[in-house]
Amino acid sequence: MPPYKPLFIGASDNLVACPVSQRGMDAFDASLASRSAEKQMLREAPPAELAEKLLHHFSAFQVKAKAVHEQVESMRITVDTAYVQDMLLDYASGIASEISKARDKLRKSGGNMTDSAQDDQLSFCLAVIELITETMLNPSAVAPGLLRWYSRHYLEGEEDVSDWFREALDSVDDVMEKDSAFWANVCRLALADYKAEVQELLKGVAHQDPHIREFCDFLSNIPSMRQMEQAGATAVEFRQVIAEMQAEAKQLQVPESHPLHELVCVYSGCSQAAFEANKDITWKFSRTWIEDFVFTHAWIFPDLRRSELGELLQAVTRRRQDDRVDQVDLAFMAALTSNVPRLLELLSSMPENFPQFFLVHLVDLLYYAGRLPVSSETPDGQLPIRDKHLMAYAEDLCRGKPLLWGYALNYLRAGGSTATAHFLETMADKYCASAVEDEQLLWKALNLLEELEMSELGRQHCWRRARLLRNSGDFLGALSWACWAVVGISPRKDMEQIA
Repeated sequence: MPPYKPLFIGASDNLVACPVSQRGMDAFDASLASRSAEKQMLREAPPAELAEKLLHHFSAFQVKAKAVHEQVESMRITVDTAYVQDMLLDYASGIASEISKARDKLRKSGGNMTDSAQDDQLSFCLAVIELITETMLNPSAVAPGLLRWYSRHYLEGEEDVSDWFREALDSVDDVMEKDSAFWANVCRLALADYKAEVQELLKGVAHQDPHIREFCDFLSNIPSMRQMEQAGATAVEFRQVIAEMQAEAKQLQVPESHPLHELVCVYSGCSQAAFEANKDITWKFSRTWIEDFVFTHAWIFPDLRRSELGELLQAVTRRRQDDRVDQVDLAFMAALTSNVPRLLELLSSMPENFPQFFLVHLVDLLYYAGRLPVSSETPDGQLPIRDKHLMAYAEDLCRGKPLLWGYALNYLRAGGSTATAHFLETMADKYCASAVEDEQLLWKALNLLEELEMSELGRQHCWRRARLLRNSGDFLGALSWACWAVVGISPRKDMEQIA
């Protein structure tokens, strides 16, 4: 069965329904092929509960994708872009939700060092898939989404926001001093889009200065980026509101010597020349390259298109050359610039942080978003990226209990290459062979073979079951299984009879 074509290319500025080429994926192929034996040993079957829930989202999406594909092919109509965008966003959200729930459950259990490592692993996976959602799938303005993403994965986990708010409260007595810690913390809250907290702090000191009172009025008349996102503002609407906000902030008559001035600069923005000279407010208060990038995009260059984020990243990294950047940071950079080959190369090199159960779903998501090649066989005979991950994950599932073997078959059936078809047949045979001594488990296996249109293989295992029962002296049971082997079976019906 050939693979279905990607539904659309994702949340690009120029939406098109065409695949990317195989060129550019060579680096990833080399990375996947050259994993060390030590890293291969890190691969194991995922927790059964998480595997089951991820399979549910995977299978549901495949069914929907097939239905859309068949409708488009049979009726010769164009793809409903809005509908398939929602499909992909729901798929990504479902995967992220299950990873988040698994992490929350792990944290509630207390745990040991192993659990702590699993917590870190799930946190990394959650951060990447949510970043991919914002940069490649979500058609809305990217700046508010990146701010929300950064806040969730960096600020809230480290309790930075609560610390900034508390430190600002502790400094209200010297609020009119330019170097007061009050203003530094309020500026950080503003850059992170915690407008409500900024307003609360300013209202407590507004009686001390008319400029502060005027600025409070200004804040009450503008929405936060989070509010715009929740209201469903489009990218055009977002840019328009930000432009109006910056113009209004520039009209505030706040002297440069006033301690409020830096906070006004957050909302008024700055010129590109000021940014290049490191005289912008984000340079002063950001602590890392990712914080600098997110704040700069949101408050200085909010009108950048997704295709221009790479240029902003280059500018930020040039002025933060002393920052320590690790492999995970490089993966985030690849995601921000939609460099899929580099992203997959990096993620595949870190199985301790990004296990196969995560990669297979991420690759499937990118495939249907049009970010990966769609051909079932590459010109040089290599397996396509998606099928490689389907097979790798199937191998990992088969390291676990027989129940997980059945999950493996469901992933392999989604492949489109000859290799996945052969691997599916091999694993189906092994799955049934492992279940032949357990009648209930064998019926489940046969039921799955029927769905896979592999009934002939199912008959062979009926014969195996018959011979096993005959050798044990159960001639009636052997006769029943021999009959099913000859005339064929309808597993669902017979399972109901046994139950």
